[in-house]
Amino acid sequence: MVADMNMQNAELKRIKQAVATARRSDNKLLINADHGLTCDNVNAIAKIEGIYKLNINHAFIAGAVFVGLEQAVIMMKEAIYTDLQSY
Repeated sequence: MVADMNMQNAELKRIKQAVATARRSDNKLLINADHGLTCDNVNAIAKIEGIYKLNINHAFIAGAVFVGLEQAVIMMKEAIYTDLQSY
């Protein structure tokens, strides 16, 4: 479990660094997050300064089969906006 958290934190750090590097190279560049977003990780991604848009993905739609699209959207929105002060 600790190893998984360390891997997740390392990957999140890499994403933050990539976003910062992209923004430094071109301040007009719009950076979107897409593949791999889940209710478990979307909040951390949404908090990264410079992320312009979050896109739903195939895994999200596939998961909606089990709970329904409306409930899946509600769950994702709750996950995104938890603890975000700017929304």
